[in-house]
Amino acid sequence: MFESNWLKKDKVMKYQLTTDPETGLCILKISGHVAPGDLIQMLPKLWSTDDYARLGYVVWDFTHSETNYYFEDIFKLFEFVKEKKQLRGPHTLAVVAPHDNEFGMSRMYAMLSECEVPKINVFRELSPALAWLESCLTPEE
Repeated sequence: MFESNWLKKDKVMKYQLTTDPETGLCILKISGHVAPGDLIQMLPKLWSTDDYARLGYVVWDFTHSETNYYFEDIFKLFEFVKEKKQLRGPHTLAVVAPHDNEFGMSRMYAMLSECEVPKINVFRELSPALAWLESCLTPEE
């Protein structure tokens, strides 16, 4: 498990990484207020952890978070990830974003990333996200 906090004035973004040893599926739970730039600050630290760097399949769960992201913020995040792609870990990413802003911004990021790795899909609930990732693990016949 990997856990960290980013202090933003009086609001805190927290994240926790857990991995199922049997399936190799990982869940990154992000909670609190996620300000523009928080994910860009978090990613290099996350990418440098052995647990995350070797993962192929991960869920980013924004169920207990709030954001005020705009397209410009998502585009900056996309450009940052694209520039640093040799550092990042997972190649298949499910985003759980039940709230409208997080869902819409996650869909925009997924659309920007269509020709890039990782493969991204966005869901409003955790169960369908896990089912999709598990289907990605299962070889097609």
